[in-house]
Order: sequence, then structure tokens, then C-alpha cells
Amino acid sequence: MAYQCPECRRVRNGYNGFLIDDTESPEDYADALIQILDDDSMLADFSRNSRAFAEEKHNRRKFLDKFEVLLRGLSEGASSLDEIF
Repeated sequence: MAYQCPECRRVRNGYNGFLIDDTESPEDYADALIQILDDDSMLADFSRNSRAFAEEKHNRRKFLDKFEVLLRGLSEGASSLDEIF
């Protein structure tokens, strides 16, 4: 679970957790948490989906590819990440 914000790209509402709007009450947050804890199937789905998301977005090959692009850009004289990516 995470509060809904631009930086919360790792949680997809209803896929691998719940995004909680910061205007919701503490009770709403607790209800969402209880819903996950009371539903073994939902917890298993969220867990499986979280792992799949992490493997897709943060795998070693993608990291090394981006790192290579970064090093190549720096070696070619780029002065900012915007020039590289």
C-alpha cells in the first residue's frame, strides 16, 4: 500500500497493492489493509504481481543496458542526463 503520489510508480492500484489518496481517513487506510490481510488470494495475487513488476522493471539486463547508454553518453561528452536519455 502507498499513498497516491507521482513518485508511487511501483504500486499499481488493484494490481499489486492499493494506492490510498491522502485525503482518505485513517479508517480507510486500515480498511484497505484489513482487506488484504483477510483475503489470502488477494495477498497472493498482489505478491505475485509485485514480483513480476519488479522483475520486469528492475532486471539486471535492463539496468546494464541503461548503464551502458549512460557510460557511452558520458564518453561522448554529454553534460546532462537529458542529453543521454
